[in-house]
Amino acid sequence: MAGAFMSPEEIWSRHFATYQEYRGSRVSEYFVKMLQLLSHHRVRISPSLWTLMTAFALIEGSVAELGFGVNVLRAASPYIFSPLDIIGRMRLSSTCEQSEKENREGASKL
Repeated sequence: MAGAFMSPEEIWSRHFATYQEYRGSRVSEYFVKMLQLLSHHRVRISPSLWTLMTAFALIEGSVAELGFGVNVLRAASPYIFSPLDIIGRMRLSSTCEQSEKENREGASKL
């Protein structure tokens, strides 16, 4: 999930000039950068990947309309994990908490 997790500077700085540009980018900008990279290396995109990317864009657009504070990963978790998968749910809860913490810290840097 493109916007669910913050990347370390050594990763985002390869594609974004500033932290503000990285934090302010939308899924469509990620798509453009990824498509440029794939085109440069002449990689063909499978229809399944294209469908997944389109779904991410739709979700990101909806979240942008709802405003900050909506964690799509947390909202989708009941549909991702079986109610019997307690370990998976605990791991996801921990991941969501870490992501939300990093998001709050990142927002304070802007």
